[in-house]
Amino acid sequence: MARPNSTMKSKFSALLVHARSNCFDTVRVVLEELSVASVHARNRQEVETHLGQGPSPHLVVTEPVFPDGDWGYVTDLAARAAEKVNVIVVSPVADMGLYMDVMTHGGFDFITDSFTVTELVHILRVALDDVARSRQTQKRAPAVVGGKPSSQLTT
Repeated sequence: MARPNSTMKSKFSALLVHARSNCFDTVRVVLEELSVASVHARNRQEVETHLGQGPSPHLVVTEPVFPDGDWGYVTDLAARAAEKVNVIVVSPVADMGLYMDVMTHGGFDFITDSFTVTELVHILRVALDDVARSRQTQKRAPAVVGGKPSSQLTT
């Protein structure tokens, strides 16, 4: 028996940015189970390609440092994407300074690669729900503002 979403086109997409693969294998499998299509980037050029050309992925899951870039570069590109993109940084070690930097500079979440599958599922679902809500709000904003602009001010 096929899984319910196995033949349907994915509603969500994710970009996995890493040079090592051990913990990202689990991330990829969990994304598959959540019916999230994922692609892999190994360097800045590949990240730029995926974040600079539409449609933007819903999530980017990145290691803190990859061969020619780091998480800060990824969050900067994600912030300039045409649509909201949530960035999750996966670190091999718990680092409070890095955690604070990620969370105050555009990251959606910071986790260590010692996560459990249950924790990872929860984090990814919350990130997907958040980005879906944000994108829906972005799409509705012009309709809410819509109509003709008025030059009259009321006091």
